[in-house]
Amino acid sequence: MQGGRLQALSEVGKGSKFIVSVPRGKAHLPDIHIATASGMGASPTTLRTYVEEALRWTTEQALPADSEGWSQRALISPARGRIAVAAGDPDLRDFVAGVLRGLYLVEVAEKRDAVLLQIQQGADLLILDEAMFGHDGVPFVRTVRVEKELSLPIILLSAVGTEENRLRALAAGADDYIVKPFTSSELLVRVRSQLTLAETRKKTLERQSYWRTTLETVMDQLPAGILVVELPSEMIVLRSQILEPMLGGTLSNAKNLDEIPVGFAFHLDGRPYTPDQCPLVRTVRTGETIQGEAFAYQRPHGQRVILRASSRVVRDGEGNPTAALLLLEEVAENRLLRMGT
Repeated sequence: MQGGRLQALSEVGKGSKFIVSVPRGKAHLPDIHIATASGMGASPTTLRTYVEEALRWTTEQALPADSEGWSQRALISPARGRIAVAAGDPDLRDFVAGVLRGLYLVEVAEKRDAVLLQIQQGADLLILDEAMFGHDGVPFVRTVRVEKELSLPIILLSAVGTEENRLRALAAGADDYIVKPFTSSELLVRVRSQLTLAETRKKTLERQSYWRTTLETVMDQLPAGILVVELPSEMIVLRSQILEPMLGGTLSNAKNLDEIPVGFAFHLDGRPYTPDQCPLVRTVRTGETIQGEAFAYQRPHGQRVILRASSRVVRDGEGNPTAALLLLEEVAENRLLRMGT
């Protein structure tokens, strides 16, 4: 329709060349093929992006950034981070590394062992070409996440754009999925986004660790013992140090609710506790709130003490149970008798 032509030249063993010729202007076109519309067509920014992208794959030099800053690098603020680029194809590897160098410290790898070594030595982000592993990098992503227990962000590059493949990759632990071919602009934005999210998560974990340490310090200075069980897993997630001497060291190996040593506990009339009578167990299983229930406890070396237990369910803002809390206090036997308990 534009009066142009397409030519294809191909030679076995050397490659192919495609030539598209379009006449300039519109004088050669019939009026029916001429239309004008304000705002139609690609923007200069878009055009420049594709031209830069095409020149990366030729022997020609890339276009210099103009005074108005069409270069994508000028739109990105200074960044930092160490990125591991894993790709068996040298063209793709050089392309990705070339886009990122100058903004990040980039290390490349073309073999599985080299990739693992780089990320274990402290890479902040892994860019992994799926084709490096026979067009299925999902098992390797799962290995990094599960077997190596590494939490760095992973961007998977793939030639397969199906939703099924993308969901498989994300389910295995990939943080992002980019379908080839892609532009340098897209790669830069995705990389920066993942590094920003990772930095945010790191700061959040550091704050959580700080406050957890602070909470444990406060707990260890209280005269009462505190034990917290997560729900619904029933795993012990928090315990104060005073519980060890209070219970004679019987709690040291307990990891969940069922491993709490109920067999050392007795009713005040001498009857042994059954597992389902333990205050914390009743709270977890039935939601019962217990306030100041006294019982006898036989420490392994023979000393019997009187303990008082309080337990309750901890709920989140929506009322869902998230944990169960146990508070244990040691009570002098004569004081207990004076109270008429």
